[in-house]
Amino acid sequence: MTAFSRRPYLLSVLVLLPVVLFIHLHENVAVPQVRSFDEFPASLGDWRQAGSETFSAETLDILHPTAYLSRFYVGPNGERVHLYLGYHGKGGIHSPRNCLLGSGWFQESRTEKTVNNIDGSPIHLVETVLSKGNVRMLMLYWFQMRDKTMQSEYALKIQEIINSALYSRRDESFVRISVEFLDDAEGAQKAAYGFLKAFQPVTKMFVPR
Repeated sequence: MTAFSRRPYLLSVLVLLPVVLFIHLHENVAVPQVRSFDEFPASLGDWRQAGSETFSAETLDILHPTAYLSRFYVGPNGERVHLYLGYHGKGGIHSPRNCLLGSGWFQESRTEKTVNNIDGSPIHLVETVLSKGNVRMLMLYWFQMRDKTMQSEYALKIQEIINSALYSRRDESFVRISVEFLDDAEGAQKAAYGFLKAFQPVTKMFVPR
């Protein structure tokens, strides 16, 4: 092999060696929550807590959250909203598509939206309507890493790589707001976004930025 013919091989080694060393030597740190979900407020504006949910060991084996919150809230006009907030200190969020569609829910619609938080920062979320038998459910959900919100698992994976490389962090959260309804889709949408407006500023006090 001549020196000229070895050149592509040497260039490949020079490019790949730092990547291999980084993968083997790089280690992410586990980031604790800022505050325990036990301290999460039972009332948010006009909303009041109306129950909570404790997951089974089987469900926790699937979701693998470091910590989670699953509560029901009732609004000023009797609207009932479910809030799920899962925190994963070292990454590993379970896709809601696998979870819900695999448990018999049919997806009627899915729209990616961007809404503004109360401080003007954007929340990139998914609005979807699901049905199962006679039950219909409007759901808002998004993934969050530090101060960024994402609508898809693919965007989340990219952000995981960036945060791991730059900050040695893969901590992330999954937020889901859902409202069951029969015929009043507009009312369900109004309740979900009304709750979002009251709730979103509070999360900053519980998950790392």
